[in-house]
Order: sequence, then C-alpha cells, then structure tokens
Amino acid sequence: MNSHRFALATILAAALAACSSSAPPAAPLPKPAAAPNTDAAAARELTLYDQMRASQSWDLALSLGDEITQKYPASPAAAQVKQTLDDIRAKATAQRESRRMARLWA
Repeated sequence: MNSHRFALATILAAALAACSSSAPPAAPLPKPAAAPNTDAAAARELTLYDQMRASQSWDLALSLGDEITQKYPASPAAAQVKQTLDDIRAKATAQRESRRMARLWA
C-alpha cells in the first residue's frame, strides 16, 4: 500500500515539475498573410452568386452571398451582395416553404 502511495506521489511530483518548467512560453504563431487577389476571388464568387440569382436558385445564392460577405467583408463584391441579400433571403425562405408544402401534399 505504501509503495502505491509513493508511486502516486512520484508521478504527481513529475507532472507538477513538467507543468512548472522554467522554459519561456512559446511565441504566438504568426497570423497568416492575407490571400493575394482577395478582390479577384470575391469577384469570381460574385459572378457565381449572380448566376444563381439568374437561375432562381435562391438557396444557393443565399449561401454564396453569406459566404462573400463573411470572407470578404470590405470588398466591392460584398457591398454589391449586401444590396440584394435581404431579398434573396426572403426568396430562399419562400422557396423552402413552397417545397415543404409540396412534399406534404405528395
């Protein structure tokens, strides 16, 4: 029994020693550099957003619009999306509700 207590005490002492090491804390990781051509990437996604709107794929357009405004909030593409996003959100909700009702009747 005493040998178990001694082993436990030894393990605890080793764990405490490892936690209280005098080594300096690790330096914080550098922030990743901004992706090059973020405006170009936002513009490409905006093109796809516009295509989804034109084809009346409101759910996909909403998803893309949300992504553009989150990933590229200061871009011209995000500013353009913000002008239409509320309308797209309403249309996507109406489209989902219409599909739900159609499934209920099927």
